[in-house]
Amino acid sequence: MNISLPIKTRRLSIRRCSLADAEPMWKMENDEQVKKYLGKPSGRLLEEYKKCIREKYYDNHDIYAIIEKNSLEFIGYCSLRKKLIREIDCTEEFCEFWCILAGDKQGIGYGSEVIQKLISIGFNDLNLDKLYAVTKNPWAVKINNALGMEKIGRSDDQDIYVLTREQYINYRD
Repeated sequence: MNISLPIKTRRLSIRRCSLADAEPMWKMENDEQVKKYLGKPSGRLLEEYKKCIREKYYDNHDIYAIIEKNSLEFIGYCSLRKKLIREIDCTEEFCEFWCILAGDKQGIGYGSEVIQKLISIGFNDLNLDKLYAVTKNPWAVKINNALGMEKIGRSDDQDIYVLTREQYINYRD
């Protein structure tokens, strides 16, 4: 997807992930507060994780680092990417968005700030018709509900939400 970076919000900057992000991502994913929402723990050592980042995230241009503007600290990562959700019987191409924040950065509005920006980019810049979110994180569920997303099913132990262009336009108005 062709997204213009960096993306700026009031308190955050979103940029392409780099190999320098591997260690903070690994630490974050091994934090108990974060791990409980990621599904299966990675169980990888830092060096294995760096290799994975090199092979998957560094060249995969739809994974973005979230940086706190005031501190310049890496606080999480997010994505807006094309994905097939197996449980949805659909032939159309659609996009999923998500955001993972460090445990001490959850519950203070950063997730909402990132998700609102990704949704805006999806509908306004990329001209998408639908966006999907898959989560079991109660903070993300709260954000999805506040944005008017509709719960349409489950995948494994996670809820699947959809937001259409029409719902987005009605929400903004």
